[in-house]
Amino acid sequence: MPKKDYISKKRLLDLTFIELYKYGYNGLDIPKMLEDNGILSQTMYSHFDSKKTLVLAMIEDTLFPRVRNFMTFDNIIENDAFLTLKIFVLKMSQNNLLISYGCPVHRLMFETAETEPAISHHAKQEFLNIKSRLIDVIKYGQERSQIIKEDPSVLAEFFILSLWGFLLIPAKDSSAERFWLDAQNSIARIKHPSYHTITQSKNMFNTYQASYQI
Repeated sequence: MPKKDYISKKRLLDLTFIELYKYGYNGLDIPKMLEDNGILSQTMYSHFDSKKTLVLAMIEDTLFPRVRNFMTFDNIIENDAFLTLKIFVLKMSQNNLLISYGCPVHRLMFETAETEPAISHHAKQEFLNIKSRLIDVIKYGQERSQIIKEDPSVLAEFFILSLWGFLLIPAKDSSAERFWLDAQNSIARIKHPSYHTITQSKNMFNTYQASYQI
C-alpha cells in the first residue's frame, strides 16, 4: 500500500473538482477520494470541517473561475455574434469533461436544491452570471440582424439550458459529434432570417481548432 501523505489545499481542491465533475455532489465520496490518492484524512480536516465547506471552497476557488474563463464572451469574433456563439458551441464539443459528464454548474443547481441550498444558490448565481454575459452577445447580434429579435433574456436561457440538456446524455452514449449535431438545432433557432455568413467568418469557423479545457 502506498504511503499516505498530506497535500496542499490547492491540490485537495483540484482533486475535488475532478471528482465532483465526474460524480456530482451526491456521488462525491471524500474518504474514497483520499484513499484512492494516498492522502491522509487529516489533510481535509486541517482545511475544512465538512464535505459541504470543501465543495463551497472548491466551486469559488476552482470551478467558477474555470467556467468563467471558458464561457467568456468578451470579444465578438469578426463582429459577428452568431459566429461567436457557434464557435463557443464548437469549443464545448471538444471539451472531454463536458461531453462525458455534463456541466457541473447545471448539475449542482438541481442536485443540491433540497439537500444543500447554499451550494445550489451559488450555482444558480453563476448561471445568472453566464446568462448576463450571453445576453450582451445576443443584444449585439440583434442590433446587427444576426440574432432573431426576441427577448434577449429568454433567448439566453434557451441557448444555455438546451446545450446543458444535450450534455445529460449518459457518458457511454455521448460524443463530440453527437453533441455538435444536437446543438446545431439550438444555434439555428436563434439565427436571424437575414443573417448571411461572410466568407471571412466562414473560413474562420472552418479552420477554428478548439482545445480549451475547463
